[in-house]
Amino acid sequence: MKVLNDISNIPANSSVFVDSNIITYFLLKHRDLYGSSKSFLKRLEKGEIKGFLNSIVVSEVYFNYIRVKLSEVLETPPYRVIKEVKKNPKILNKVDLLPVDLFFKMPNLFLVHPHFTDLGTEILKNGLLPSDAIHLVTMTSNNILNIATNDRDFEKVKGIKVWRP
Repeated sequence: MKVLNDISNIPANSSVFVDSNIITYFLLKHRDLYGSSKSFLKRLEKGEIKGFLNSIVVSEVYFNYIRVKLSEVLETPPYRVIKEVKKNPKILNKVDLLPVDLFFKMPNLFLVHPHFTDLGTEILKNGLLPSDAIHLVTMTSNNILNIATNDRDFEKVKGIKVWRP
């Protein structure tokens, strides 16, 4: 399937909000989406494009990474991992978080914050769940018109361009 706005075609010098799924595909070496995510992130690292994210993205990446890595260590389905962590928080020590820590030190990747207007209005206006609405508010309040994501929910938002792996 050919993606209309393929992530590899983001114009040079663009500012792009990077959604957590792109980072997660890269860090966990996703079977189908690792290559395109890696190529995009290499361009970002070289400074061809500028990447932006917010604290929600950081949290989601750590959460997804921990969930998948612990499910491998514990040999349990990912949906059960959080229950196991709640019972025994020390099992978090079984996950090497250094790859995630190092990722977030990448050059040309900047943590920005939203300037909240009325988040409830944005949720209803764009039909987005709260985390995605915070991404959108972060983008609009920082004049970022591009998003690298595999989340189709952003395709219905007017005024931004969605780039998919």
